[in-house]
Amino acid sequence: MVGFQLNLIVFDCQAARGTISTLTSNTGILLVLVLVLVLVLVLVIDFFSSEFQATKNPFM
Repeated sequence: MVGFQLNLIVFDCQAARGTISTLTSNTGILLVLVLVLVLVLVLVIDFFSSEFQATKNPFM
């Protein structure tokens, strides 16, 4: 009975480790995508705000 419970605990740990590694790889991909998206958004907003300032104030 104790051996059976130990086997279950070991199996649970292996399953959890597999899930965690899958989650971290997926999270890493998502994190990279989010960072790229934020960078593009910042560049686009910066570009349009500078364009808007240039049209609003010709001395800038």
